[in-house]
Amino acid sequence: MSKHILIIGGSGMLKELALTLNKEGNEVTVVARNKSKLKSLHDQAPQPELLNTYSSDYTVEDTFIEDILHILKQKPVSKVVAWFHKEGYATLQKMCDEVGQKQENWELVHVKGSRAARPSENFIPSTNNTCSYQEVILGYVRAEQRWLTHHEISRGVYNAMKQNHQTYIVGQVDS
Repeated sequence: MSKHILIIGGSGMLKELALTLNKEGNEVTVVARNKSKLKSLHDQAPQPELLNTYSSDYTVEDTFIEDILHILKQKPVSKVVAWFHKEGYATLQKMCDEVGQKQENWELVHVKGSRAARPSENFIPSTNNTCSYQEVILGYVRAEQRWLTHHEISRGVYNAMKQNHQTYIVGQVDS
């Protein structure tokens, strides 16, 4: 049975993840800011009939939340993969509150930058008991002294989703 997976920020670093999940037969909804990247993503989808795209900006909180509620009204989601920068944490919290009120048994895969490895800089939204929370912290490749590529990020988040550890680190981080 296919799942409905919502990916926020899925037209850039998480594009390959969206395409992989779509190829597996999941219904995937991608919310991102850039309309041309969303169109390109849809054009590359192995099963375009199972890929929905919405242009919305999480820094415009009220509109973003309305868009998420519209998506949920069309079809409940089983999993939300969310990549929010620090300026979007309040919106992420509000989204968790809204999804938690509208849905039962959903998962949040919270993708974070390397600073989240430091407890003082790690934001974890509060969720109700209908949500299973997983954080994926993106690090770097120490041997080559470089950040992760988009491919490495997408593969890492995919592996994290499959292994289902509460915290999963892609690459290496300094704490």
